Amino acid sequence: MAAPEGFSDKVAFVWKVADKLRGHFKPHEYGSVMLPLLVLRRLDNTAGQYA
Repeated sequence: MAAPEGFSDKVAFVWKVADKLRGHFKPHEYGSVMLPLLVLRRLDNTAGQYA
């Protein structure tokens, strides 16, 4: 099964943010930061479609 179009961009974004957080957060704390960031990113992308 092939990955959906644009999936690799999303994966790259998540890893880029994780790389930036490595110096500030411990690995077990990533989830409490990454989930809100991903939700905000999704809302931003969705809002852009209707603007």
